[in-house]
Amino acid sequence: MTDLDAILPPWLLDYLPQEYPLLVVGLTVLAIFLWLRIGALLIGMARDRRRRAAVGPPPVSDGAARDCIWEPDARPAPWGRSRWRCAYCGGVEFTDETHPPQYCMRNPKPL
Repeated sequence: MTDLDAILPPWLLDYLPQEYPLLVVGLTVLAIFLWLRIGALLIGMARDRRRRAAVGPPPVSDGAARDCIWEPDARPAPWGRSRWRCAYCGGVEFTDETHPPQYCMRNPKPL
């Protein structure tokens, strides 16, 4: 009687190749990894859902009469530029300096 006979149920022993102990160990490690990975994904999805519910939806635009409120965006911008996101209309603009944009293409002001 091996150690596996004492640990595993008898119906599972019929499916495992007992003449290859390294294969059995590999399959066991793979099963443990998959269970842990699935648990981590479910926890991550629950945290993301809770975080989105706490932030709430973006504000609704009432037209071009309101000025944009620019916030720096942490996502990478092309060619070393700075990325800015409008907290009011959701527009995204890029600047060469660290200063916010002067206008918004998504929410233009009337002339």
